[in-house]
Amino acid sequence: MKILLDAGHGAGKAHNRGGLYYNEGDNNFYYSLVLKSELEKYQNVKVNLVRKKITDNPSLAQRSAMGSGYDLFLSLHSNAFSDPAANGTTIIDSLERPNTALAKDLSKAIADTFGHRNRGAVYKEGQPGYNWYGVLRFNKAGSSMIVEHGFHTNPKDCLFFKNNHIAVAVASAKVIAKHYGLKLKGTTSKPESNQGGEVMYRVQVGAFKVKGNADKLLKELKSKGYDAYIRTEVDSIPAKQGIKVGSRVKIKQGAKSYNGTGLSSFVYRNTYTVDQLKNNRAVLDTKGINTPVHIDDLILV
Repeated sequence: MKILLDAGHGAGKAHNRGGLYYNEGDNNFYYSLVLKSELEKYQNVKVNLVRKKITDNPSLAQRSAMGSGYDLFLSLHSNAFSDPAANGTTIIDSLERPNTALAKDLSKAIADTFGHRNRGAVYKEGQPGYNWYGVLRFNKAGSSMIVEHGFHTNPKDCLFFKNNHIAVAVASAKVIAKHYGLKLKGTTSKPESNQGGEVMYRVQVGAFKVKGNADKLLKELKSKGYDAYIRTEVDSIPAKQGIKVGSRVKIKQGAKSYNGTGLSSFVYRNTYTVDQLKNNRAVLDTKGINTPVHIDDLILV
């Protein structure tokens, strides 16, 4: 999995934006380093930074273009408001490629860590069908969102974020790992044990659609002294499809819902997560569009 972290703004006082205890651009950069470290504790995860140096400050269009080829693009910020009592975490999700489930879960986890208001996932449209925020507009990452970690104009929020980068990063990384099915490095699958408590490691050596081929391999294995057997299973999902719960998919252009109703045009442009699967019926993003679709109308991405 490839993740790109965009530490918002640039360095120094020019990018303070009202922060009480830090310059926002500086704090965003230092936090991005901590979050990168936490995410890289998971297997098969590559994390890159938009701002490799604290003085880097690409334009919004440049930052958006850098999202191409990444599974997840997170633009890291803290919020501001004229009323210093305003507090809470907000996730501004891309309406061009929404990932509502991740946005909501991430907002809740960060808000719980801060101990403040969970403002949830929000969307803001500019031109019809396109994001208002330049860093999200035309961003080709699988999912892209702006993470507002509290309000730096609120004394409690600002001081907490400054002093708790690790806690916020750990909470964020756990949500991302759960959403994408990531495992920590060094973890392995749990071995089986039989009734006597002895650990057993089982090895599958083949899977066949033709029973005669399975019988042939079974005979060969037994002739070599292996205690082999055949277990018959029925695949509820076409093997060629390869789609399972957790898969990231697109909906084929012109496809209808599983119940035969039409879908909005924006649905075909976005990528979704398969949250439920039974036979040929797949339910996408139960916390977002929550749409059932026939598995044959999905494209694995």
